[in-house]
Amino acid sequence: MINGGSSATRPASTSIADANWIRNYDYVALAGEGFGAATGGLMANSGNAFGIAVFEGTTVTKDTRPVDVMWVSGGGNLFSAGPPQVGYRVCNNDWYDVINPVTLESQPFFRQGTNNTFLSYNTSDLGYFYILGGEYNITLGRWTKARSQTNYLMSETTQLKEIQSDSLSTKLVE
Repeated sequence: MINGGSSATRPASTSIADANWIRNYDYVALAGEGFGAATGGLMANSGNAFGIAVFEGTTVTKDTRPVDVMWVSGGGNLFSAGPPQVGYRVCNNDWYDVINPVTLESQPFFRQGTNNTFLSYNTSDLGYFYILGGEYNITLGRWTKARSQTNYLMSETTQLKEIQSDSLSTKLVE
């Protein structure tokens, strides 16, 4: 569903099952794929942080570094200096660096070193879609214009084409 599912507060909305970038997984009923337990509230509506990540391949472990990642909010128990260090891994992108650019120290986790930037958090369950517009240069293999956040308020009749608008989405350049 584009804007939630069946509930008292938000009835069923437009299906986006045909979108080729969607991975539908019932994380409330099913354990994680290889690690993690079934859980409610994965994309927190509590002030706690949640991450959105892309990984290469289909095998992801606690040690796998994402190809891309963005965090929403900074609340919760997200990093422990250890030893051993424990946390959520980041990658080099437009918001995070695995090596601190000033001290040159390793900082592979969110909330470690300078990796403290995150998207604004919508505290109401109104059906916002996070659109991250920026510019990624395919030839250079890096972001040349950092992503910025647009919170698009959807309704039960919002169509897929509305959240894939060229004026709001990331641009790929060569």
